Amino acid sequence: MKFEQEINNLESQNFNGDYILLKGSKPILFTAPHTMIQIRENGDIKLNEPYTKALALYFHKHFDTYALIKLNDTGLDSNRDNHDEFKEVMYKLVKEEKIKLVLDLHGAKNSHDFDVEFGTLNNLTADFSTIKELEEAFKENNITNIEHNNPFKGGAITQYLYNIKDVDVIQLEINAKFRDRHNLNKLYSLVCSLTNFIKQYSEYTNLRTSNNLSLFIPNIEDYWYLKKIQEDPKTMSYNAGYDVNYLGYDYDTGCIELKESSWEDEFNKKKDKGIFLAYIKDEELKDYIGYVTYHYNEFEKRYYCGVLIEFKYRSRSFGKKALSLLLDFARKNNIKTLYNSFEEDRADAIKLFTNMGFSIVGSKIVNKFNSPTKSLIIKIDL
Repeated sequence: MKFEQEINNLESQNFNGDYILLKGSKPILFTAPHTMIQIRENGDIKLNEPYTKALALYFHKHFDTYALIKLNDTGLDSNRDNHDEFKEVMYKLVKEEKIKLVLDLHGAKNSHDFDVEFGTLNNLTADFSTIKELEEAFKENNITNIEHNNPFKGGAITQYLYNIKDVDVIQLEINAKFRDRHNLNKLYSLVCSLTNFIKQYSEYTNLRTSNNLSLFIPNIEDYWYLKKIQEDPKTMSYNAGYDVNYLGYDYDTGCIELKESSWEDEFNKKKDKGIFLAYIKDEELKDYIGYVTYHYNEFEKRYYCGVLIEFKYRSRSFGKKALSLLLDFARKNNIKTLYNSFEEDRADAIKLFTNMGFSIVGSKIVNKFNSPTKSLIIKIDL
């Protein structure tokens, strides 16, 4: 069946009752509260938002996700600040079924200057890695005009789920030009984007929610992992282009060669200089996923810290959990303040650290690929 025919069949499908709840096997819930014309409590008319129902049904059908769809006007707008049966059913569902992601589907007018917009109460209701993955999934299908919390920060549905721990909630506003029944090519691109995102999110849901991370302080014989991670070009790409004289440093890739014959010297050097290094171990994976470190900078008289997650484990919330472990360890060792610095364009890294309580306290100019580059200095008081 062609996409156009299928999506239109789903949009026109009829059900009994004020809402329909469809359960699935994946811990992802699509909500669609505005599929009908509504008369609000103050008498205003709220138009329906075409294809939000069809999208929720499509992903339930093809990916066995959950769907909660409002079908009839009950006199209450479920996305406004009031209690209604729709939200109560949704809340109970999320708690009992251990839902990990809620995508609240809405239709925006084509007068809005965005393709899609994410409402997360100013980044409070969804992990940064989830938002980033969803954004990248859209961009891969040339849906590039993406807004965050402007103008829709998230309505009553987003707010209603805010206090449930470990649930990502995003109010997804979809411009009307992607919901045009006369030209469904754009809607197909949007479906492809969400399909790719759901596949990736589903694959790593268990990894995202894993709390079984621990720090492992390596001995000399464990430096095989330090060698592995420091010699991986994808993992070390952030480190390329600096004018430094590290032994084994590759200017073009950022990698640092660590020959087995030098492991003992490297281990003793870290010990002599008081450099703390610990691998991050995931007990479920039974594997290391990166490392954390801090050291005292004699010149600046302050402690600097760092978190390095192996490339294949990124965008899964590991960085946040690893940084939390590092901060706890530093506190226990009576370190009062930690610093770090990032080039201004490393938005993901800055976001991770500032979300964990670091604040920007200054800047400096570093030379990267022979070009002066502004680097932000951040710190946290422990």
